[in-house]
Amino acid sequence: MNPVPDGLVVREQQVLLMINGPLGGGKTTCAHLLQAMRHDVLVYDPEAVGTLVRHQLPGAARDYQDTRAWRALVPAAAAALALDHPGPFVMPMSVLRRTYLEEILQRLDGHGFAVRHVTLHTAPDTLLRRIVSDTWFDADAETAARVRRFRQRRAEDYRAAHQWLSDFGEVLDTTRQPVCDVAAAVEPLLDTPPRTPSLRRWAP
Repeated sequence: MNPVPDGLVVREQQVLLMINGPLGGGKTTCAHLLQAMRHDVLVYDPEAVGTLVRHQLPGAARDYQDTRAWRALVPAAAAALALDHPGPFVMPMSVLRRTYLEEILQRLDGHGFAVRHVTLHTAPDTLLRRIVSDTWFDADAETAARVRRFRQRRAEDYRAAHQWLSDFGEVLDTTRQPVCDVAAAVEPLLDTPPRTPSLRRWAP
């Protein structure tokens, strides 16, 4: 068996759709709904790479996004997974530093992915209600409280990033839309060439 080569390049026109936006804004739910709609979709979770970085570099930056290792591994691991998955990738992840987002998207493009980026925008009041009402971690009250506090802090980062995220692709206003409608609207971006998201008319 040949080893995995350096400089992996994926299949021509293999789509990777990054779903960005605030923490608690429905990115992961949307990604899994897209997978249910199209069974050739792989939901690629960069947080799993972050767990690896934390484990291997326990003395590194508190936020794994601040490590060069994470920003290099996320695109490289996607390209390696593409050796065994020929379909589109959907990558839900909040990356709210412009330089980090540029670096990751450029690396993905360098691996040959047809990269698309969409931001799921949520109005601040609605986002706060979603964070407070999320029951994902309620089996562990201490973890739930910690996650909610973290998401509330990061909501401020999103407000600042919202000013420039449109430079990288569609910004879709999901404030008044059920997540199933959001997923249906985003799904055209998985096509080659991409169709215009039907949610555009809802954007501010």
